[in-house]
Amino acid sequence: MERSDSLKKKLKEAVKLAFVVPPPVKKRAFLKLIPEKGISSFEFMIIQAGYINKKMWLFSLFVLGVAIAGTYGWKRDMLWIISSLLPFAALLAVTENAKSITYNVAEMEMASRFSLKSVLFARMGAVGAVHLILLTILIPVGQIYGARSFFETGVYMLLPYFAATASGLWITRRLRGKEVVYACTGFTILISGINIVINDERIFAYQAAICMELVIDRVSKKFQNKIAVDNINLRLKKGVYGLLGANGAGKTTLMRIICGILRPDRGTTTLDGYDVSMEEYRALLGYLPQDFGYYPDFSGEDFLLYMAALKGLNRKQAKRKSEELLELVSLKEVSRKKIKTYSGGMKQRLGIAQALLNDPKLLILDEPTAGLDPKERVRFRNLIAEAGKESIVLLSTHIVSDIEHIADQLLMMRDGQMIYQGEWEEHKGELEEFYLMQLGEESIHV
Repeated sequence: MERSDSLKKKLKEAVKLAFVVPPPVKKRAFLKLIPEKGISSFEFMIIQAGYINKKMWLFSLFVLGVAIAGTYGWKRDMLWIISSLLPFAALLAVTENAKSITYNVAEMEMASRFSLKSVLFARMGAVGAVHLILLTILIPVGQIYGARSFFETGVYMLLPYFAATASGLWITRRLRGKEVVYACTGFTILISGINIVINDERIFAYQAAICMELVIDRVSKKFQNKIAVDNINLRLKKGVYGLLGANGAGKTTLMRIICGILRPDRGTTTLDGYDVSMEEYRALLGYLPQDFGYYPDFSGEDFLLYMAALKGLNRKQAKRKSEELLELVSLKEVSRKKIKTYSGGMKQRLGIAQALLNDPKLLILDEPTAGLDPKERVRFRNLIAEAGKESIVLLSTHIVSDIEHIADQLLMMRDGQMIYQGEWEEHKGELEEFYLMQLGEESIHV
């Protein structure tokens, strides 16, 4: 009986304890009861990076090195094409699903927490992220040596690639089936399109060319008792402008005012809102004076590198641009010879080359064909016609044939005044006759 009572007593105590309210749970203990949240894309990328073998890392670094070298050597058009196509490389992760079906592994993969696509996107993204970090570290090194390749590789190649892989990872962790293909393709096209708008310098150059305008507002200049430039008003946009006038008409004075060499007595000159006195204005300017000097002990190459330094080009850019222009003006073979040994035509071609060093948006050429033989004149005209597609080119001459077929508009000066401005069409007759007639008239045609 005593033993039975003891058991009943223990049973009652056990039942009583079962219905006792548990003590309050502390915050840390309570948080442990909550299920752990899912792995973030960044964490998943780090996890998958550990599965990438050494050979793949080494190969990726080799590809990065090639990309940096290529960015340095390729032209902007090539970089633009690559930067718009590279995001589509991320879609390779989507096509890998075919291997799963071929080798009958698809069911096990589909039953796993993460799909094969997610794993591949994560690993591709991890490689891209590591490369971006390396480039960020190397950018200061590139600035020291004047090379922008590290920065440009990141902007043109790695950023769009990483954006595509990251978006692909995000999509594959949320969708399954055909929706993944459609969504990944759509995001990739979107990223590529955004990248084109941001990085395509041709678009920016085209927009700049549309908006770019040289405004000469009521400019006048007087030397003692002679008015060299008398209240000139011009608005010039991209194209070739031929400035005709006899000697002493005021052409050179007007050009020097446009280049900031002479200060007008009144009036203003601006390019895209930049005043002629500003550094931003001069950064867009290329100028060939009628008579230019040179250091006699300089070679042609030395002279171009010297002018490139004044124009703000770094050493590597200057070297590359100088070589291109020396080839363009047919001075490559004599580039190491001293300028004092050059003929008049060779010196003039060197002057044209220095004016083009900084890819100017405003190109001012004062009597540029002086000293050029007929063959060189033809080559020069073709060069100027090409430059006028993207820049404002103002070309002064008293030789009508130099501009008859390449000028989009004609400007004629007499006694410091603009007596004619407009397009010239061949059906109007001979330009030279029209020019001489304008110079002989007393009335002013604007």
